[in-house]
Amino acid sequence: MNSNGLTSKGFYDMKHNKNWFHRLLISYIPVFVVIVFLLSVIFFVFTNYMTQSQSKKANDIFMEQALGNFDRTLKQIDQGILRELNYNEGLNGFYFAAEGDRYNGLALPVSRLEQFVSGYPEIDSAYLYRNSDGKVLSRNLIVPSELFGDAEFIQHIIKSGGTDKWQPVRNYSEYNGHKPRRVISMVRKAPILYGDKGFIVINVSVDYIAKMIDSMAYSHYSYIQVLDANNYAINQTGKATEASTSLQSGVMKSAYSGWVMQIGLKDGGLTYLFSSLTILWIVITVVMLGIGIWWIIHVSKNNYRPVESILRQVRTGAFQKGSDKQAQGHDEFHFIQNAITELIDQWNEFQQKHRQDLVYRKQVLFTDLLQGRKIFSPEAWQEQLATYRLPIQYTALQMAVIEIDKSQQFCEIYNHRDQTLLKFALKSVTGEMAEKHGLAAWGEWIDNDRLGVLLFLKEQLDEQGTKAVLEEMHQWVNEYLRFTVTTGLSSPAGQLEDIPLAYDEAVTSLKYKTVLGLGRVIYFLEIKPKMDSDVYHRLQLVRGIVIMFKQGNEEWRMAFHNLIGNLRDEHAVKDDIVITMEYFNYQLNHAMKELNAIYTAHWESQAYPALLTFLDHYELLDELADQYLKLLDEEYSNITAIHDSSSNRSVIRQIQKFIDEHLVNPDLSLNMIGEAFDMNDKQISQLIKQELGEKFVDYLARLRIQRAKRLLEETDESIQSISLKVGYVHSLSFIRMFKKMMQMTPGDYRKLHRTS
Repeated sequence: MNSNGLTSKGFYDMKHNKNWFHRLLISYIPVFVVIVFLLSVIFFVFTNYMTQSQSKKANDIFMEQALGNFDRTLKQIDQGILRELNYNEGLNGFYFAAEGDRYNGLALPVSRLEQFVSGYPEIDSAYLYRNSDGKVLSRNLIVPSELFGDAEFIQHIIKSGGTDKWQPVRNYSEYNGHKPRRVISMVRKAPILYGDKGFIVINVSVDYIAKMIDSMAYSHYSYIQVLDANNYAINQTGKATEASTSLQSGVMKSAYSGWVMQIGLKDGGLTYLFSSLTILWIVITVVMLGIGIWWIIHVSKNNYRPVESILRQVRTGAFQKGSDKQAQGHDEFHFIQNAITELIDQWNEFQQKHRQDLVYRKQVLFTDLLQGRKIFSPEAWQEQLATYRLPIQYTALQMAVIEIDKSQQFCEIYNHRDQTLLKFALKSVTGEMAEKHGLAAWGEWIDNDRLGVLLFLKEQLDEQGTKAVLEEMHQWVNEYLRFTVTTGLSSPAGQLEDIPLAYDEAVTSLKYKTVLGLGRVIYFLEIKPKMDSDVYHRLQLVRGIVIMFKQGNEEWRMAFHNLIGNLRDEHAVKDDIVITMEYFNYQLNHAMKELNAIYTAHWESQAYPALLTFLDHYELLDELADQYLKLLDEEYSNITAIHDSSSNRSVIRQIQKFIDEHLVNPDLSLNMIGEAFDMNDKQISQLIKQELGEKFVDYLARLRIQRAKRLLEETDESIQSISLKVGYVHSLSFIRMFKKMMQMTPGDYRKLHRTS
């Protein structure tokens, strides 16, 4: 049984090996045959193209010469007529000889006409026509035109006025009833200068010209056809060809006669073209095919032997593993293909996992460096740089944080897929710009809208150069992407341990985009944050704005602009702006609740909630200011309406005017105002509190300090003099009140504003 089994297995192997050999031959031989066939076709097509190209050139030259000969023949006849009419008095005698002068008027013209016609074998006939009596003179007769055989043509010439061009092919007979002949005619008026006596008609034989044309055909497989202006075939061979199929290879039109010459192959010409191909080339092609097929078989046998050996080993291995059934169901190459495919899949899977792991570990390392969670020795740091293909040699490090402006709007406009693509583009262009300028950039997304970039500086590019690189990146983003970015750039970091500090500087720089604007590079060393020593002054501005707003004083807008300008001039970061505007919201809300109940309900349900949302979604100080002004303008109209409808409005205006006029009076009090307006102190106090939103003493102190500030800023008067001018008898009381409200003495306030 073992012997039978081996024999069966060996037969099975031989059978499959033979099948694979045949399959290889079936694969190779058709390709070889097709290639040889295509090469032969290309050769025939190329040869045919070159033949046609050369034939066309030869045809063009031939047609140009042939038409030139025809044109010269016709021109010679035409010029001969002109010479006879111009220089030979014999022909003109028919028109000018005296009546009865038969020699000059008849015999001599006939003789001259006979001489002229006999000098040109192409001319079939010629005759003269005289306008005075309508008679026609030919070589054979003189008759009235109506009795002449060509009377119809004469009438046509008379009606059309004649022409100096050759007439198309027509039938001509000298005698009525005679068989007509095909001619082309040239008509010239006589005499030449005036043309009022008659005309001469020269008829050229079409049959003669046709014989000339047919004699030019250089092969019984080709044809030459000449057509007149009416597309009438002049030569008989061309006319016969016109009724049959043909291959036209050239056309040319005469500028003089208007004739068209055509050259082509007659019926059977295409067959002749192919039948005339050399039999030797076909024999060579067949022989080369046979040799090539034999060569393929011979080479395939030699090259198949190593494959046959491998297939035997694969087959043997399949039988040894007990997969005889599987081996019979699949060919040997199937096992090899499966093994290679499995190996490639495992390698690709390993490579993909390795890349993913490398990307993840690189991101973690980047975050740890920014947070200062990892410290490496110089050798370990060099090893990390080499692992992630980062530059080992550099002079300094610099940190940049690129933030997408208006990130909430960015997320609303683009879906997650588009956001990923745009972020990839931003990261890629940052790296490309850095590489373009000889920099290396390591960028990772550290937040949803922030890209951290660690820049490796070299000697040829300093920290100012990195700013130029980032600005070029900004320009590209503005031009090709539909969003903007703001970049915070740190100062150079000399050591690895300084990276967290550089990161903090870059993040701090971004805070100033609120006042400096979006879409720019903010370099940490270029911004000059001001010490916020005047916070109390800013809060005083807020309280003043709220009071003027509540009182309906139009100056609140100017005060609000001053507050925004103060924040901008001091380079206030976003946190300071938020604190200031939250205090503004608090003061304004507190003041609005003191108005009548109808407006208070509107304020609490609509205006104040809208005001609170402004601080949640802003990026620029100017945007925030515009939002506040829009809402405050609407609410100011409502407050003004409330004040205008108040019955005490006119009284409070008079009281305010009285206070302004007596502000310098130290004795100004509620009692003094009450006496002036015939009201008691309590009524005056309640009225001021209700309409102006603050107590009388606070209102009076604020007005006096405001006037004192203007005097300190604009004059050089002493503190004592200024205190008297604002209603304080004792300068000490004035200084105490000024310091309470402004958190500094009058002298310090003057120095501060004079210095600025």
